[in-house]
Amino acid sequence: MFEWLVAACVVGVLLANIPAAIQQFRNDREGAIKTYKLIGLYLLYMAIGVGMFVGFFASEGTKGPRVYLALGVMLAWIFYGILILTRHVPRYREIPGWVARFSIADILLIALMLGCLLAYPLVPPV
Repeated sequence: MFEWLVAACVVGVLLANIPAAIQQFRNDREGAIKTYKLIGLYLLYMAIGVGMFVGFFASEGTKGPRVYLALGVMLAWIFYGILILTRHVPRYREIPGWVARFSIADILLIALMLGCLLAYPLVPPV
């Protein structure tokens, strides 16, 4: 049941953004096309993340404290992808400096990802 609720929310967000996407396409065609290409690349990035998650973590039947390490890797993967996407998508307002360039946010997300990946084999399965 929960999966259907998540799917309905995703579809709802996509439908809610259609008018803005159409307006952006009319006002800034080149920027809109670049945005659509980058969103496609982000979807590919997410597919790689899901493949990594299923192939590496789910194949062993992750339980106990290892679940939190796998979750840490995936959340860092998702947010790091969003951070990189935000830097390259055409924008009409200035973004904060810590988002626009390599900063502490990058370091924290990479450290979280690597820390959880390196700790995962050290935690005994339950």
